[in-house]
Amino acid sequence: MYTWLVRMLLLDVQIYLEVVHVLSNAIDATCPVVNVNVSTSNCNQWVNGEIVEADNTKKKFYNDKIQNCKNKQKEIWSIVRAYTGKICVKENIELDLDGVTVTDSREIVNTFVTYFATITEKIWFPNLVVTDHLSAPCLE
Repeated sequence: MYTWLVRMLLLDVQIYLEVVHVLSNAIDATCPVVNVNVSTSNCNQWVNGEIVEADNTKKKFYNDKIQNCKNKQKEIWSIVRAYTGKICVKENIELDLDGVTVTDSREIVNTFVTYFATITEKIWFPNLVVTDHLSAPCLE
């Protein structure tokens, strides 16, 4: 009744649901949700009125600067980066691939993408063999 494409899609959905089930069980077992009550009476004793006032002044200063930008996105983001201290600095990254030093960021990204895309198949489905991208995967 079903065509090979529908069967392949159903198999993919079943595999996906199995992976989600295994992952959620593993996460629940290793990292259970815990509610913690924290007393705030002894927290931040070093925060006094001067620090709160300085923090409020800083917030007001940056709010005023953003209001004066008049919806200029580039200016707004430069202010946000300055406020949060997250200034982007592009660093030269080098990766050693089979004895060859690679500095091209796209090639490094593609290497990581390929590695992490194939490692999951090897971990979760070691017996899964895909012979052709157009045909359904077969288990050995």
